[in-house]
Amino acid sequence: MSIHGAMRSFTYDGRAFKVGHDGSGNKAIGGRNNEIAMNGDGSFRVIQTVMPGSFSDLQVEVDDSRGDQEFLQGHANAGLPKPAVATYAANISYTGDLVITGEIAKDENTGLISLNCQGGELTKI
Repeated sequence: MSIHGAMRSFTYDGRAFKVGHDGSGNKAIGGRNNEIAMNGDGSFRVIQTVMPGSFSDLQVEVDDSRGDQEFLQGHANAGLPKPAVATYAANISYTGDLVITGEIAKDENTGLISLNCQGGELTKI
């Protein structure tokens, strides 16, 4: 039996963030993507592209009193990979050294930021 549901927790560079119940986003563990290209004689070849590991569209709560938005924006400005850990409903965690990508814009109605991070392959821990 597999368990699915909201992400339990997300941590970036040691700072824990609450994830919206319906905002667990997407996880790509990274690796290789295969594309088939045809040759003139009907045979084909495989073209591999390296794909980053990522957490995308995570709806994380930001606390202005902790300076969460400034923390995330500062890391985005630096452009350096930092450790990220996501723990899912089944109590399984994935980690990787990731860079924050995209806009760090807070929805003042919900208190959430849609967070995206990419980097090397994610590892199950």
